[in-house]
Amino acid sequence: MVKIRVTASDDFEALPSQIMARVTYAQRTFYQALRAGIETEAKQQATRGRPGLIKRSGKLEGAIRGQLFGGEEFGDSAIISVGVSLAEVPYARIQELGGVIRAKRSRFLVIPVGNGEFRRVKQVTIPARPYLEPAVRLVAENLQARFDAALDSLGDL
Repeated sequence: MVKIRVTASDDFEALPSQIMARVTYAQRTFYQALRAGIETEAKQQATRGRPGLIKRSGKLEGAIRGQLFGGEEFGDSAIISVGVSLAEVPYARIQELGGVIRAKRSRFLVIPVGNGEFRRVKQVTIPARPYLEPAVRLVAENLQARFDAALDSLGDL
């Protein structure tokens, strides 16, 4: 799960109420566009043919979801959360971070190697195949353009 906290400037408090309502709308629009951008990019990263990350069922891509939390309890900030439910896709974390899988209930893991053959191993090392972190990085690179678009939606104040 990736969480980002975005905070607006205190300078907004001095604006008249009608303008403040429009600024708040633009701010919310910006936050929503940011959440959608990260979610979309993460889905693309999960299916982009990264070494070792092969799309088989589309389950990982389909389970990537983003949420936007904001409002009175957060002041002028919002929290954008994008991630995957491990209950839906238990392998999501090891794909993002990498790690070692060891046999739990028996002495060996049984790994299919093709042609109906299997190999018995004590452990398997899965390299990191990140899809969330690169998505955040790519969207952050375009953050200024997204913010400018949200400001443009205000029109002339």
